Amino acid sequence: MKILKDREIKVLYLIGGSSLSDGIARHILTLCEFFSTREDVEVAVCVTQGEGDLTVALRELGVKVYALNARNGHDVQIFGRFREVLQEFQPDQIHSHVMSLYIRIYLSLRARSLPVISTIHGVADPAKDLSQRLRAHSGRWLDYFFQVNEKAVLMISTAVQQTLEGNSPKFKSRVLYNPVSLEAVPARESIWLKTEIGVPATTPLVGFIGRLAGVKDLPAFLQATRLVLEKCPGYHFVIVGDGPDERYKNSDLMRGLESNVHWLGYRTDAKRIMAALDLFVLTSFREGMPTVLLEAFSVRTPVVAFVSPGGVQEVSDLSKQYTNGVADFVEGRDVQKLAHSIQSILEDHSNPSPTVCNAYHLVEKLFDVRVVGAQLVDMYQEALNS
Repeated sequence: MKILKDREIKVLYLIGGSSLSDGIARHILTLCEFFSTREDVEVAVCVTQGEGDLTVALRELGVKVYALNARNGHDVQIFGRFREVLQEFQPDQIHSHVMSLYIRIYLSLRARSLPVISTIHGVADPAKDLSQRLRAHSGRWLDYFFQVNEKAVLMISTAVQQTLEGNSPKFKSRVLYNPVSLEAVPARESIWLKTEIGVPATTPLVGFIGRLAGVKDLPAFLQATRLVLEKCPGYHFVIVGDGPDERYKNSDLMRGLESNVHWLGYRTDAKRIMAALDLFVLTSFREGMPTVLLEAFSVRTPVVAFVSPGGVQEVSDLSKQYTNGVADFVEGRDVQKLAHSIQSILEDHSNPSPTVCNAYHLVEKLFDVRVVGAQLVDMYQEALNS
């Protein structure tokens, strides 16, 4: 039993990549901002891959960062480099957000006594072919053969927890929501962004922010955009992010929309852009717990979202439990209804709207990093004392 009461707990965070376009990276950055103000916990971050805007932001906070510069999770160089990280930082425990295969093997064989807390950020996509099924099966076997000293498994939503525990009844976990900082929140000011894209200051501006990948359903956003512009040709739309679905920029879905839809690519100021929007739209097929949705709530930007399995459904349910509504949630993935909701909200000039205020208070109650971080400190202490 290792009880630490007279000095800080040293926790090493594990993550794969270092791009802040990834919600996991923003999750870690928010926690590190919180812990940088405390004296009872010191965190460092180990990135399996190379440097990125996450590592830059962490160093600006004064957080120790170790980039292994591995090509992938089974790069043999991980063994030696990770050993050096443990020797230098000497953590009391590991908090894994993404653990590469070879880090797991090293911890299992050479550091088995080191306590590990794991956060599961979502449910993997179903295997589509034999090769994917084989990879998933081999991954489960490797986890079985190379076990670590896991003290707790944290889920970012009840929906993720229920899915994974339903698949494996012996699998037990706790829910700890994604954290959002309510300090130094960008002001709701949009002239700078409208000037950048060349539209008048009074132009209604709608945004899509996130990784441009299939699960986010960018086509639904573009389809709704077309329907809105048929009735409101003066509205403008921005798409922020990068990924494989950038291909839609030159697709038939964009035909005739070129003057009103602005592709901004990956931006380090995405949260400031969120605060500049008149409306944020979320069209994902599923989400573990969408950080970008919580960020919209935190800057008081109105939201229209498809109700999708996972975190969005959970936020919708929580809003009924704690408030009188936090967003305009559209059931059934109906693009016509989505477009109607977009138009209705932009035509409602109440400022601020009760829904926006409710959304902020929901974040304040359940997702504020000061709330989540305090719970996490208790879990770190419990993991060491168990």
